[in-house]
Amino acid sequence: DDDHYFVRVEMPGVKKNEVKVSLDERLLSLAVERETEAEGAEGEERLVSKRALTVPEGIDADKVAAKLEDGILTVTLPKAEVRKPQKIKVS
Repeated sequence: DDDHYFVRVEMPGVKKNEVKVSLDERLLSLAVERETEAEGAEGEERLVSKRALTVPEGIDADKVAAKLEDGILTVTLPKAEVRKPQKIKVS
């Protein structure tokens, strides 16, 4: 929309405490870390899945938010004031 960029990722069966989201400059990183029981082996196994996306310049990094609901992760990336479209009145 005019004020935000959105990233939506399907993550069925993933719990909130298994998701890690970070923003470093223009690189948005999404990771899922979960422990599962390994078949035929002792102990548990750690599974890690990662994705990285390049986001546009002009993100207000202090206001980025992430929400996991019904298996869909939504990351909201607010545009910095200078990046928002300006409306110009025609006279």
